[in-house]
Amino acid sequence: MAETRWHAGDANKAIYFYVKALELDPENPAILTRIAEIHRELGNLDIATKAYQDALLLKPDSIEITAALGVLYAQKPNINLAKEHLNKAIALDQARIKGYAQSRSNMLQPLDAESPVAAYNAYAILKDSKGEHLVAREYFFASLQQQPDDPLLLTNLGYSFYLSGKLGPAERYFRQALRYDNHFARAWTNLGLIYARKGQYPRAIQALKQVVSEADAYNDLGYILMLDGKFEEAEEMLNMAIKLSPKYFAKAHANLEKLKLEQADLANR
Repeated sequence: MAETRWHAGDANKAIYFYVKALELDPENPAILTRIAEIHRELGNLDIATKAYQDALLLKPDSIEITAALGVLYAQKPNINLAKEHLNKAIALDQARIKGYAQSRSNMLQPLDAESPVAAYNAYAILKDSKGEHLVAREYFFASLQQQPDDPLLLTNLGYSFYLSGKLGPAERYFRQALRYDNHFARAWTNLGLIYARKGQYPRAIQALKQVVSEADAYNDLGYILMLDGKFEEAEEMLNMAIKLSPKYFAKAHANLEKLKLEQADLANR
């Protein structure tokens, strides 16, 4: 009944029936995991976290539950707990794969269909945030072996290259992501960022316009240029944003004021 109601789009009834099932079978980690998954999809992250924690107490070496909890901690974010659970999930998964392959290598083993790809992706993002881009890319590439057409993985890999200053590979992976999903907003935004860094402003505007209005695109480009210290170009873009939406575009006015303060501060140094 719970599954039937969930697939029918009635989340509240689905949770109700799962809770009733849990009352009949309170030591069943699969029921707790399903409750956690539904609450996670609904955005109730605290409830989802508690359900995953309870499930993990019943099944402490579950790769699936450990990985899901690690990914959830990364989203909240709770970096220390995310790292702890992601490390454990990946270690368990690698041990499982090595057991099947009878390999004693310390290198990252190729993932299989049972591997928690989302955990490897989240772990790679954590490594990127620490500046460990080569390690991050190893985990992104391993994930892509299982899901080569995943636009999120491709975009995250592209951003890893961007963070280490490799704009060419970054652009290629953003474009590859868009070949699989031409409406993937993050890839378009990051592509706009690449073109801005390259000084290709018309192409940056065209990329940003795929996900925001033209006025927003000029404002976003102006903000990027302001952060890069390109004040004249930034002022031009922000004025264009205001021209396109003079009555309502308070955000561009605010960024323009910030730009003038930055210019004044620079002049007084």
